[in-house]
Amino acid sequence: MNQAVKTTLLLLCLTSWGSSLFAQTWVELLEDPEVNFNQVQQAFESQWGNRPYERGKGWKQYKRWEFFMEDRSFPHGKRPRPNKAWEEHLAFKNKYRQGQNWGSRSANWQPLGPNNWSNQTGWNPGNGRINCTATDPNNSNVLYAGAPSGGLWKSTNGGQSWSCLTDHLPVLGVSAILIDPNNSNHLYIGTGDGDGSDTYSIGVLESVDGGANWSTTGLSFTGRNRLIRRMIMHPTNNQIIFAATNNGIYRTTDGGTNWSRTQTGSMRDVEFKPGDPNTVYACTDEFYKSTDGGQTFTKITVGLPAAADVNRASIAVSPANPNYLYILFGASSDAGYYGIYRSTNSGQSFSLQSNSPNIFTYETDGSGTGGQSWYDMALAVSPTDANEVYAGGINVWKSNDGGANWRCQTHWVHPNNLGYVHADIHTLDFFGSVLHCGSDGGFSTSADTGATWTFRSAGMEITQFYRIGVSAQSAYRMIGGAQDNGTNYLENGTWLHALGGDGMEAAIDPSNSQIMYGCIQNGALRRSTNGGQNWSNIKPANANGGAWITPYQINALAPNELFAGYEEVWKTTDRGDNWTQISNFGTGSNLRYLHIAPSNANYIYTGTYSRLYRTSDGGQNWSTITPNLPNNSAIKYVAIHPNNPDQIWLALSGYNAGEKVVSTSDGGQTWSNVSGNLPNLPINCIVYQNNSHNGIYVGTDVGVYYTDSTLSSWQSYMTGLPNVPVYELEIHDGIDKIRAATYGRGVWESDLFGSVPIPPTASFMYNSQLLCASDSLQFTDLSSNASPGWQWSFPGGSPASSTLANPKVHYPASGSYTASLIVQNQHGADTIQQQLQLNYALNELNLVLDFDNYASETSWEVLDQNGQVLASGGGYANGANSQIENVCLGDGCFTLNVYDSYGDGICCNYGSGSYQLLDAQGNILVNSTGQFTSQESNAFCLNQSAPLVAGTPQATVAGCGQTNASLTASASGGDGNYSYSLDGNSFQANAVFNNLAAGNYTVYVQDGQGQQSSTTIQITEQQAPRAQISSSSTQLYLDQGATINLQSVLSTNAANYQWNLGDGTTSGLASLSHSYSQAGQFWVVLSALRDNCSDQDSLLVTVDLTNAVSQSAKPELALALFPHPVQTSLQFTLELPQPQDKMEIFIHNALGQLMYWEEVEQPQAELQRQIHLGNQANGAYILSIKTDDFSYSKPFIKAAP
Repeated sequence: MNQAVKTTLLLLCLTSWGSSLFAQTWVELLEDPEVNFNQVQQAFESQWGNRPYERGKGWKQYKRWEFFMEDRSFPHGKRPRPNKAWEEHLAFKNKYRQGQNWGSRSANWQPLGPNNWSNQTGWNPGNGRINCTATDPNNSNVLYAGAPSGGLWKSTNGGQSWSCLTDHLPVLGVSAILIDPNNSNHLYIGTGDGDGSDTYSIGVLESVDGGANWSTTGLSFTGRNRLIRRMIMHPTNNQIIFAATNNGIYRTTDGGTNWSRTQTGSMRDVEFKPGDPNTVYACTDEFYKSTDGGQTFTKITVGLPAAADVNRASIAVSPANPNYLYILFGASSDAGYYGIYRSTNSGQSFSLQSNSPNIFTYETDGSGTGGQSWYDMALAVSPTDANEVYAGGINVWKSNDGGANWRCQTHWVHPNNLGYVHADIHTLDFFGSVLHCGSDGGFSTSADTGATWTFRSAGMEITQFYRIGVSAQSAYRMIGGAQDNGTNYLENGTWLHALGGDGMEAAIDPSNSQIMYGCIQNGALRRSTNGGQNWSNIKPANANGGAWITPYQINALAPNELFAGYEEVWKTTDRGDNWTQISNFGTGSNLRYLHIAPSNANYIYTGTYSRLYRTSDGGQNWSTITPNLPNNSAIKYVAIHPNNPDQIWLALSGYNAGEKVVSTSDGGQTWSNVSGNLPNLPINCIVYQNNSHNGIYVGTDVGVYYTDSTLSSWQSYMTGLPNVPVYELEIHDGIDKIRAATYGRGVWESDLFGSVPIPPTASFMYNSQLLCASDSLQFTDLSSNASPGWQWSFPGGSPASSTLANPKVHYPASGSYTASLIVQNQHGADTIQQQLQLNYALNELNLVLDFDNYASETSWEVLDQNGQVLASGGGYANGANSQIENVCLGDGCFTLNVYDSYGDGICCNYGSGSYQLLDAQGNILVNSTGQFTSQESNAFCLNQSAPLVAGTPQATVAGCGQTNASLTASASGGDGNYSYSLDGNSFQANAVFNNLAAGNYTVYVQDGQGQQSSTTIQITEQQAPRAQISSSSTQLYLDQGATINLQSVLSTNAANYQWNLGDGTTSGLASLSHSYSQAGQFWVVLSALRDNCSDQDSLLVTVDLTNAVSQSAKPELALALFPHPVQTSLQFTLELPQPQDKMEIFIHNALGQLMYWEEVEQPQAELQRQIHLGNQANGAYILSIKTDDFSYSKPFIKAAP
């Protein structure tokens, strides 16, 4: 075999190793919110390859995420911020609250369930996923459960009934629950979906009234996609709380007001040692231990697998033996069971308990391969028996001997002989003697050590519906497809489980409600002709592809006809027995939507996110009628006029402001943007109300909105509806009801708009910011329930009156004026008059904005010295290159703030943006390259002294894990009387700040006139040490002296070392030689230390009496060096006992400095090398060989010839 050898000098060794993106798995990329969606998709497709779908391998979990994220990041792939939807929702709510447009007085949403399950013909019933549970320590009848997109639920009667506590919150995901043992009304929740990322976290919330009201804490996430996975509270001090997040371990000592990150990494779990809260355990795919109450952590490796071999970990402890600690690992290779490890010395060292059978597979005997441990993993230990261990993957398993042997306790298929718990276990926790289990199907408990299980979720409405269908014959007969919990139908007030898998589009024959259709992911179409008793497969045999939600529709005019969209459109005239392909697009892309005109089934609209097709002759001919959208928003859904098949409306996804709904009345020849005042939310669905004035409802990522031709604007239609994504809307004309399929809160129902007479409410707003003398005042109508038609009056203005919706008016001078508006509808009229205070400014400025690729993220404000906003603008339409804003101000000093909502500035990750502020003569007042994070502040003055400007601070480097850095601030301009602050509130005359930890700081400067300026600086810390042992051997013999040479030269960033040789001997030397006096196996542990940071490496050394009687000898690396001493060239021979993928060769001098490095790929079993050392000084050196399996060192001397 030829060797591929890379050799480099030390200088080249310091250059980049290249992108690590290609080495990361698709799971790692998916869990990193900064990675572009398109990169994640490519990685998955590359790594999964052409393998077919395999149950329990994570394919389905990825496809769920892909379905959610693809259209929201289309086409650029940049993932939206987690709080973006809530911000847009609140902006609309706050804007229209005065005009009572919020909620719409004719909406009256009520839940329709499901809140329980009854299995009819399916195999995985449930009512929704549960991430976490808790029992009130003072009242066992009070239970809590957190759903990933269904919120926090509370029961006061042991689970017999439930109420939701979080419908009003911005996110409906909960992954951690804490109850203060001293006050049961004092609660904390960790928001978001820690396992599946269905919702992201806004941080930790707190309630002091049992969950009725919630407030934010100091741990709030507003700019990045963060996840909270677990929280724990100190058992005797309720002020100390830990949160395990995908950005590290956070700790508070004041009940949540302030938090500090005490350990970095994507944390999965955190636990206290029972009886000793100063000992805290935490894990990523590696294990960390703290002995100072969680202020610092040390990585422990003794007996544990390498981080590269595992993908996730979970830890569990038991008060029955506080020294016992278990860690459960999933395998990085296939997400199957890697093993469970146990420590009997409080986490100092571990031993493998078992690595088989595969307890993460679907099979109850553990015979399958692989798993999906990145998505579902749970671990619990009995509080009364430290050897009684429970593990969850797809099923729940139990061990009575500390994890050495396992037996399956539950099975995901219903019914079964073990005990039914839905697949995919997300939490296992003991509360007293009761074991709680949260799965993709709900909340179950066992009070008899896992022998039997009780379903506790009855009463929770947390189903994540994708689609629903309603019966035209029976108003309260409907069917729906849901994530995790298959296809379910409502019959006589009870929801019945019909099909397993993930349920998708569902429909009921309008002429015969006994005929129903359901679909499993990717187009597995099913039909029942006897009301759901039996189901048959009717997928077109030759159909290729099939989107996650494969669209199909019944022809209401001829119910025996169905149309389905795979890669092509298929038609059946016998309810699915036979199919005919009626399109030939040939793109190989899955169709995402398909709609047939209710008045003429020859008109069909279908397409992908980027292309819309139309036929008017039943599929004989097709044309592309895609509208020209400035931002190429993804087309998600189509509504068709009931009588005019050429009039349609398109629902558009994504976060492109003003690009939400477009319509055509001529079959796509021309298009109109009817987005109006809709909030900048992804539109998931759209439906037309028959017998209305073109009434249109849209379902968004936060609720429902409505408009028609009698209204002047879109109105929120959300009274009674939780803040939840709405994926489909259906109208039942027979009872004038609209139904919403929500993703996390089941199915809801409301009266249609206008069911009760509602007069309008007049309201308007105007631009009250400073104006230039040539500007006009912009008035905006905010009236609710008003018909088109406005009667404006502007005494003293030009024009003096207007009938436009949003007129502009110019006033001759600064002063006080009045403006009034009259609106009306068929039920009455309303008028409003407001007093205006107009101030024209003297100084005209131009703000020149050059955008990056995402202009919608850019906004700005100009503030006076009191912090009042005088002018503002943005965001802007994506695709815009630049914008010049006219700003007029009086004399004085001001601050220009420029914001980027994503947090990456306007240069240089996604395009090169910048901005300038110029006065009327073209003089530059502010000049920025656009390189900032979320905000950049710039001070400037007009006709006054030079503006106060915060200078670039100077900072020292903090010790690793220490708070000993200092920062020196500076300033220029202003009146010279400076004071300084790090929080913007407490100022000091001294410009020096001491005792600082590493992190990002905002430095505020203030002068004697109250002007402020700020800048940011990052204080770095010494790099953490990394321990790496190299040794002369790991197999020793007493009759040969049993001596081992140990080196730390491959360790990095260490200031000191501490060796524990496993036989009671310790040493603080960097390198040493040690002789063992007795046979046995000894763990050698090297601790590399720097400041308050440490790292460990471990090596198992075997000592036998003699080589001749050794029973434990294992193959070792053999290395020979010559000549002795070396003069100009070192020669060595190397024998590898087993094949290696890669080998590294190092030479260090006596000071530990690296003098030579070489990497050999696919090294031969016997290798010879000659290394020229003629230019190196005479002295002692160490040659080290490192592979994945060996780390070996040998000293040598270089002397003069």
